[in-house]
Amino acid sequence: MNKTKKILPLFIIGCFCLVGVIIAVSYIYFQKGKEISLQEQRQEQKPSSGWVGEYTFNVASASGVYPKFISGKFSKRPKDVKGGEPLTASIKVEDPEGISEVKLVIIGQEESLEQEITLELIDGDQFSGVWQGDLTVLEGITKISWTNFFVKNKLGKKDNLNLKW
Repeated sequence: MNKTKKILPLFIIGCFCLVGVIIAVSYIYFQKGKEISLQEQRQEQKPSSGWVGEYTFNVASASGVYPKFISGKFSKRPKDVKGGEPLTASIKVEDPEGISEVKLVIIGQEESLEQEITLELIDGDQFSGVWQGDLTVLEGITKISWTNFFVKNKLGKKDNLNLKW
């Protein structure tokens, strides 16, 4: 009887350990499976815009501050684009007063090399819409260092979004 009292607690502890190991292995197995299926989905999905290799980004803005940048995308990551290559940029902007103008300035590695384009409203309206523009990067720009979006609302209030590459 004395021996049984000693073995029973060890047996119970062993069972708990075994159950814990089974749960841990099952968790790792199913997480790995999820990871693989998510990677496969990402590879199978094509960009909604049809842009191959697109680079998207979201912007966090303070509440109640306008004009407001929401999100944007480039047809390629700007730091991978060289002079003579095409680049498409789009940005979603909101303002209850209405947007009057959105521009993009690209700055090369040498700060004296700048290229500016005015973006056009392609989706939504002047209060909440996506603005887009296409350009061929200037030949002298060997590497894009900065992309700066500028927005102006109907009251003349301005804001900018600077992205360093």
